[in-house]
Amino acid sequence: MQLRLLLLVPAVALLILGGEGLYHAVRGRERAAVDCQALAQGPPAAHQLHITGCEIDYAGVGFRGSDNIEELFFPARPAGHAVPAPIVVVTRNPAAMALAQTVLGSGRHVAPERSLPVLQKAAAIAGAHQAIDGLARAGAIERLRARRIVSGLTATPVAADALLVDLESSPDFLRPLLGCAGGLALAALPFMVLRRSEPEPDDKPRLARDPATFNAFAVPRIPQRPQAPSVQLPRLLLLNLGVGAGPETVETAPPLGQRDKVIDILRGIVPDLVIGDGRRTLYRGDDSLRIDLGRSDSIATAVIDARGEAGATLVKEILLMTGWRAFAPKTGLFVSGDELAVIAELTKSP
Repeated sequence: MQLRLLLLVPAVALLILGGEGLYHAVRGRERAAVDCQALAQGPPAAHQLHITGCEIDYAGVGFRGSDNIEELFFPARPAGHAVPAPIVVVTRNPAAMALAQTVLGSGRHVAPERSLPVLQKAAAIAGAHQAIDGLARAGAIERLRARRIVSGLTATPVAADALLVDLESSPDFLRPLLGCAGGLALAALPFMVLRRSEPEPDDKPRLARDPATFNAFAVPRIPQRPQAPSVQLPRLLLLNLGVGAGPETVETAPPLGQRDKVIDILRGIVPDLVIGDGRRTLYRGDDSLRIDLGRSDSIATAVIDARGEAGATLVKEILLMTGWRAFAPKTGLFVSGDELAVIAELTKSP
C-alpha cells in the first residue's frame, strides 16, 4: 500500500503535465494574427502567432550560455509606446547566435554604437524584423521558466508576465506523449508488483507423470512471432519557404540552390550520405534516408524518403540546420521535425 502511494504522486504529476502539454500542442497548430498593443493587454487566443506593430529594444537583448550563446532573447514592445516589453522573442538560429556572439559572448563589452547594428542584423537573420512569426510558450513549467528568464533581463523594463515567443518553432507532441506514457507506467507498476508477489493456488491440475510417456528433458517449442518491418514515413518535399508560408505557396517556392551547393549542404549535415545515380540521389547505407534531387541543375525541391526513428532524426537535423521546410503531399500539410519524431516513435517496429 505504501509503495502504491509513493508511485501514485509522480504518476499523477506526469499525467497532468503530459495532458497539459498535449492540450497546448494541439492549440499550437492554430494560427492567429495579433497586434503588439493587444498583447500588452492580455494573452492571445492562440499559440502560433503572427505579431505586427512591435519594435525591438536592442539595448536590452539577453542570452543564455557561458562560452557559446545557446539562446537569444529580444524584448519587444508596441511601437511608439514607452511601456515594459510584453513580449520576449526567443531564437536558436545558428547564424543569428554566431553573429551575436561577436558582441555579447565570452564577457565582451562592446560600445552600443557598434553592438546595436550587429544585434539588429542578428534579429533580421532570425526572422524578427517587420513582423514576428513564432510559437508562444504555454504551460505551468514554461511559465516558471519564463519568469526566471524575464527576471534576468535587467537592461530594459520587461513585464513580469511577458510572453515568450519562439521563432521558427512548432508544437512539441513528443515530450507530452512520453510524460503520459511514463505516468501510466508508474501508475500500473504497483499492481504488477503485487500480482507477481501473490502465491500461486495449490489446486492447479497436475500433469500425470507416466514413466512410459513422460520425458523430463522435453522442452515445449514456442512459436516465434515474426518481427514487423520498420514502417516508412510519408514521402516529403524539401522546400525553401518561410514559417508563415502556407500550402498554397508550394508551387511557387524559390529553389533550394544549385545541385553541387545543395549536395555539399546535405553531406555537411549527414556526412555518410552516398552520391548515386549520376549525382541525382543521396542515400545512407542502412536505407534510413534517401533524397532524390531530380535531374535539373537548379534544385527546386528534393524528395525525401525516411525510414524509422533514425530517418526521422536525420530529417529533423536537416530542417534545423538549413531552415528549409518539409511538406507531405499525401496530407497537404507542412510537417515539423518534432512531428516526424512522434511519427517515428508511434510507428517503429516492436
